[in-house]
Amino acid sequence: MKKRIYYLMFAAIITCGAISFTACSSDDDNDILPPVEEPDNGANSSGDEIGYIECSWDGTEVVKTAKVANANHIILQYAGKGVEKELPAGTYYIAEKFEMPGVFVIKNGSKVDLILCDGADFKVANIFVDGYGSRLRVFGQEKGTGKLTAGAENTGTKPGIGGRNADGCDLEFHGGTITAQGSHDGDAGAPAIGSYKAFRSVTIYDGTINATGGKCAAGIGGGSISSNATGDIIIYGGNINATGGRYAAGIGGGDNKRVNQINIYGGTVTAYAGADGAGIGGGEDGDSGDINIYGGVVRAYGNVSDGYGAGIGSGQDGSVNTIKIYGGDIEAYGGEDAAGIGTGEEYTSSILSGTIEIYGGKIYAYGKGYGAGIGCGEDATFGVMGISGGYVEAKAGSDCGNWSGGIGAYHDEHEDGCHIGWAGWERIYIGACMRLWTWTDYNGYWENVHYTENWWNFVHQRPRVAFGECNHVDGTYDITNCPYCHSYTLQLK
Repeated sequence: MKKRIYYLMFAAIITCGAISFTACSSDDDNDILPPVEEPDNGANSSGDEIGYIECSWDGTEVVKTAKVANANHIILQYAGKGVEKELPAGTYYIAEKFEMPGVFVIKNGSKVDLILCDGADFKVANIFVDGYGSRLRVFGQEKGTGKLTAGAENTGTKPGIGGRNADGCDLEFHGGTITAQGSHDGDAGAPAIGSYKAFRSVTIYDGTINATGGKCAAGIGGGSISSNATGDIIIYGGNINATGGRYAAGIGGGDNKRVNQINIYGGTVTAYAGADGAGIGGGEDGDSGDINIYGGVVRAYGNVSDGYGAGIGSGQDGSVNTIKIYGGDIEAYGGEDAAGIGTGEEYTSSILSGTIEIYGGKIYAYGKGYGAGIGCGEDATFGVMGISGGYVEAKAGSDCGNWSGGIGAYHDEHEDGCHIGWAGWERIYIGACMRLWTWTDYNGYWENVHYTENWWNFVHQRPRVAFGECNHVDGTYDITNCPYCHSYTLQLK
């Protein structure tokens, strides 16, 4: 049974399972609080002792630990419309359905924990986490049904949840459903989750995260005014859906920006680029930063209707720093003339694909137009690429025609078609223990490439290439005895 509680000139102490009132003066804003609906959330609590789930990473998986904290009811910190109210350091909870028109501010290095009780549905204009070392952690309970929505006050250059200054903040998400929207006003924009200028880290352990960036800002990451090459995004688990604003990445940098590192260990991650940004990586004119994928299900999309950024890598006219894939189930789709994994299209200056290395996992990478499946967007040049494990299927864009192996291709405006291993490539290497397949134009089926003398056709005239593990039992990787991989190792310098 739901209870309706009215707050007038007193404050209420509401637990997840009990209600009591204490007389006190009204808050600083002199607002009369609106009605609150309290759901039956079944929380195990007594007084202000609130149960919650804290997550950690043990090196292979997310570990969930049940804990209890002494917490304050967050609506006692009520802020009216247009009001910014500092949220003191401490632990807070929300147990009911409640909408707050004002803004919370965490600053000066304060540490705040927020527990979303099962059944709670809390809407707040924004939560700003300002100042070096300031931190917000959001926790759920056992069922994980608590909800937090931020970004209703969508004017100016404001993140839904995150920082507004250049000092850096930390954000952690352990559960619940979090929905955040960055502002769209002006040219600077703000991230839905991250920082308008600078952040230190965004760490996701669990929960459902829905983040939509404002203009020029990432869904999760930085804005166009953010400090370049700062901030780490770490994803251990959860269900993450991130969409970049115009000129920004879904996860990563804002317009003309990159973040320091993006590390994905698990979870289900879906990232959509804004125009000219990467799905995961840099914004327009932004480099990729260092991207490491160890596991999880990852789907990354460059903007195919209005954009030239990679699926995973750099935005239009941005270079790749490093992309390393150790495992996971990955699909990456490039925007127009961009690589699935690698660079976006170059349009003003020489850009490089840096280092791309694949050690394991199942990877499907699809370029578009003149973009490679893995490697270069149109007119870009390449650094070093290595594939030494996993299953990899790479398909170049249709405009490359027969002049692409799908891996490393780029288009030269002075020649007809795309090329692999030519000008600008430092090295391509493919591990010894690999099965090599290529899709042929003339016979329409997958063909095993056995002989070294086929390398020319394999490299230059096939639109799609796939690699699979040989799975040697003895582990010797003796290419002379392997029926699949004895024939082919490519080194181009």
